[in-house]
Amino acid sequence: MLNIMPDTSVNDIGVCSELCFQSSIGSCNNRQHIFDSKNSSSFSSNDTTGLINYLDGSSANGSFGNDFITLNNFGFANKFLFLLFSQINGTLQTESAVEGVMGLGLSSQIWNQLASNCYDQAIGFAFPKYPCPVGSIAFGGIDLRFSNRIADRNSFCSIPTPTEVPPAPPQTSIPPQPTQTFPPPQILNLNRFNTYNERNQSSEFLFQFKVGSNASLNIMPDTSVNDIGVCSELCYQSLTGSCNNRQYIFNSKSSYTFSQNGTKGSINYLDGSFANGSFGNDFITLNNLVFSNKFSFLLFSQINGSLQAESAIEGVMGLGLSSQIWDQLASKGYDQAIGFALPNSICDFGSIAFGGLDLRYSNSPNDIFSIPTLNDSTYPKIQLNTIWVNKTPLDFPAIDTIISTNYDKISLGNGNYSKKFFETLGATKLKDGSWVVPNPVDILFDLTTESGLIIGVVISSYLTCIMINGQCISVFDDSFVPSNSIILGIPFIQLFNFAINRRRNVIGIADRNNFCPTPTFTTVTSFTSTVTSFTSTVSISVASFSIIPSEPAEEDEGDEGGAADVSEDAVEVAEIGSSLTIMSLGVFGISLGTLLTIAAIAAGAAAALGGGLFSLFHRHHAHHPFPVASQSILPSTSAFNPPIPTN
Repeated sequence: MLNIMPDTSVNDIGVCSELCFQSSIGSCNNRQHIFDSKNSSSFSSNDTTGLINYLDGSSANGSFGNDFITLNNFGFANKFLFLLFSQINGTLQTESAVEGVMGLGLSSQIWNQLASNCYDQAIGFAFPKYPCPVGSIAFGGIDLRFSNRIADRNSFCSIPTPTEVPPAPPQTSIPPQPTQTFPPPQILNLNRFNTYNERNQSSEFLFQFKVGSNASLNIMPDTSVNDIGVCSELCYQSLTGSCNNRQYIFNSKSSYTFSQNGTKGSINYLDGSFANGSFGNDFITLNNLVFSNKFSFLLFSQINGSLQAESAIEGVMGLGLSSQIWDQLASKGYDQAIGFALPNSICDFGSIAFGGLDLRYSNSPNDIFSIPTLNDSTYPKIQLNTIWVNKTPLDFPAIDTIISTNYDKISLGNGNYSKKFFETLGATKLKDGSWVVPNPVDILFDLTTESGLIIGVVISSYLTCIMINGQCISVFDDSFVPSNSIILGIPFIQLFNFAINRRRNVIGIADRNNFCPTPTFTTVTSFTSTVTSFTSTVSISVASFSIIPSEPAEEDEGDEGGAADVSEDAVEVAEIGSSLTIMSLGVFGISLGTLLTIAAIAAGAAAALGGGLFSLFHRHHAHHPFPVASQSILPSTSAFNPPIPTN
């Protein structure tokens, strides 16, 4: 038996041998035991010399050979290749207790050896720590004796431990990094405006800001463009001006802080609208916050498309990843984050938070899932792993996804992805380009978080379409999308308390509660349209519900005792006041979890869910009809032998 050091940073195995023990100056002479190849009847030499370098600067030279390795009483079926040390140098030479090093890097032989003997390709470590000088290494999983819960280390020790006061922790000269703090975000009401005229019926979500010394304007936030544009006197100068149906415009001649830069430009929007005009500069005020530097923005001289018909919109603030707003927020000490709680199916107003999230709309402000954004200078993009249509995955690779607070649908583009989606739904396309769905079903999106956790985001069936003239018109479409992407628009964002964090390059998704201020209605009438707006005053409360795990279905191939095997994590899901709370119970899983499904909620309860029934969950069941797109193997399941613990 040799005393072996495990090393995850190398792949090769090496042992002290007779080659470094042959003379009075041999570098292994301070070892108590060595491997003597001449005394092993199963050893075979391959006459190859080699070198192993270790991260601490040590190194070892020698000759390679092959022989069997036994762990406890278990012998692997195949021989291992290892280096017989002839010379060792550095700290490895002085560490006389180390009689060999087993490389456990990702290209080590150990993984295939474990698999060949029906063990999981996993190795667990419970290092000795005070007061216990003994730990374990588990080939094929983790040693659960050392855990209170999965992945938590308890105080188990296989030998008696001392009772004196534990030693003081080591001191370090490197001070901890200070926690960056920011002021509370500037929160503005985000109101729903319903516009009705002969050509258009639409809903817009608008907030107000003030430009220069002019009156405040109703502004639409748009994460899918970078530029700011406002209706101005340039499109209001004649009877045919495209801004004549606006109640307010920005009059540059009336703002003493305005400066023109003489540059003409245009802005194209994802819904096909566009605007032409001239650029200028002026200050913007949010609530009582005046930014230190002027913003550059386009004074609309001509607007076209649906933007022209949506008379409530008096300007568009581009919040794309290259927008000016991010540097402006940082210059005032605010976090480079903007939160959105869009008006939804039961509440006609929400909020936009410059500098963070509006936590009034979250039950659990610490339960925020961070989805990394892709490298794109225009759009906040994330990667969508899979779309599930009524528990059927669309067979396509991961796809780039644009987040848009302006686009009023979810667009899958005009290619094969949308074709397969609508075929699976059995949908029929109308002449106006919309799709009629005969039987609405749940739609689920697989997303990967910053930590690697896969979450499923569900849009419940009754939120996937809008009833118009007795037909269920889908909130999905097949419009053209730039960059071979898809668009997650308003129907998706409405479900959550949502944030774009430019500083961290993530999208934050938090569960949305039932908070909804009571609206006060005001009607503004112009000669072209009637606009209804809302102003928030106080909050209301809604009854609470709970969600519980379900039992496995009969066809589940679970172990005796009920629950089928689970993969990576065990998860608890609870809903309080319609807010879904997800708590991961550890990094590893064991075969004792049940499938966590969300029970159907009665229609009366669903109506109180502040935007409808939706869920965030970590899909982890091994046999549920929702297959796991990316799964980690368990330390111990019915498919593998129990791990081999070694002290």
